[in-house]
Amino acid sequence: MVSGWSPAKTVTIRPVARPDLVVESITHAPASPTIGQTIMFQVTVRNQGQASAGSFVVRLQGAGPSQDRTVSSLAAGASTTLMFSLPLSTSGETFTATADVNNQVAESDEGNNTRQVRIAPPPPQADLVVQEITYTPQEPAVGSTVTFTVTVRNQGAGPAGAFVVRLKGAGPSQDRTVSSLAAGASTSLTFTLPLSTSPETFTATADVNNQVVGRAEQHPPGGRDRAPQS
Repeated sequence: MVSGWSPAKTVTIRPVARPDLVVESITHAPASPTIGQTIMFQVTVRNQGQASAGSFVVRLQGAGPSQDRTVSSLAAGASTTLMFSLPLSTSGETFTATADVNNQVAESDEGNNTRQVRIAPPPPQADLVVQEITYTPQEPAVGSTVTFTVTVRNQGAGPAGAFVVRLKGAGPSQDRTVSSLAAGASTSLTFTLPLSTSPETFTATADVNNQVVGRAEQHPPGGRDRAPQS
C-alpha cells in the first residue's frame, strides 16, 4: 500500500432542510347544516418540516365554489388556523383543504398537503302541528263535560316517534299518547274535559314533553274558546 493513502473514504450527506406543510384539522359549524346553508370552517395548517415556509395559499374546495387564504410565512413546527365560509351545495358534500395549492413552497414531502371532510345534512325531521280542534256539544253549560277531537298532523319530511298530546283548560288537563306518526300523516284524538268557567280557553299541545326531534316547538299550540250556554 502506498504510504499516505487510505483504502477507505467516508462522505457525509446533509439533506437540505425544507418545510413540510400539512392540513392538520378541519372543523365546521353548524355540525349538521341544511342544503344551501353557509358553513363556517376552521382549517389548521402545520409546518412539520425543518425549515420555515414562505408565502403560500390554502384553498378550501367543495362541490361548488372555493375560497383561498394566503399565509405570509410559517415557521418550522408552527401552525396557523384560517377561517372559510362556503355553502353546502349537495347532500353529502366533500370539502377538500389544500395547503400550498399553487406549489409556491419547495417541501420535503409534496404528497401530504390535503385533508377532506364530508358533510351531510341532517336526516329529515318531523314537524308536528295541531291542525284542528272540534268539540261537542256546541253550546255546553258551565260544569258540563265537553268532548274534544284534536287532530295532529306531521307536516315534516321525517317520521315522528312516540309523543304526548295534551289538552288543557282552566282546570284539569288530559294527555293522549301517539306511538308514531309518519311524514304527512295525521291522527285524531278524543279528550273529555269539563267546562269550568265562562268563557274558557282550551289549549292542545303536540309533543308536550319534547320527545320528538323536530320543529314542533316552533308552532304555537292550537286553542279554542268556548262560552257556556246562556
